[in-house]
Amino acid sequence: MADYPHPSTFDNELTDEKLTYIAKLMLQSFDKSFRDTRDQDDDNYTFGTVFFKRTHNCFLREFRSNLCPFRIQILDKTNKFIFKVGQTPCRFFEEKNYYYPTKKGAFVLNDQLSLFSDIGLPYYSNFLLMYSLDEDGFPLATVRFVSYDINENIVSYWEYNSSSFTPSISTNDLYTPDSNNQKRARNLSSKRKTADKSNEN
Repeated sequence: MADYPHPSTFDNELTDEKLTYIAKLMLQSFDKSFRDTRDQDDDNYTFGTVFFKRTHNCFLREFRSNLCPFRIQILDKTNKFIFKVGQTPCRFFEEKNYYYPTKKGAFVLNDQLSLFSDIGLPYYSNFLLMYSLDEDGFPLATVRFVSYDINENIVSYWEYNSSSFTPSISTNDLYTPDSNNQKRARNLSSKRKTADKSNEN
């Protein structure tokens, strides 16, 4: 991976403390959403919908709270959901590839009140939840904060992974791939749809 500048290079209010605070909220939503969408009738879409709405509601509650440790301004409280950290408008998504995000909203031209519109300077800034399963079937999640210029090229990068995060739930509630509750871990591979079609034939 290229050595991209820290986000604070362009906005000094994008500190590790603020970014970590937001990343932890996303990881909490991920943990609950992942555990709650392992039924045989759940799929990636089910998870994505649950995760997005839970994170959306969590951000609304936390950012409006008097107990929020930082001043984070909500610019759009709808499902578009844009919030401002320092001088930087941000969005959030569950994503598979931060180099080439697939979510339509990642590069929506809404003028995002961006500080910069020049090539090589941040224009779009997104918190991206990315995850995979390890060899034992346990989920490994990372939150990446990535800014792109107007040409959709990465100009700054920061990440926080689940190895630094401890879920605020009891051990008995944690996901275990060998549990006998007839729930399953979902295959996150892009080959999932192909496999599903093969099983239908």
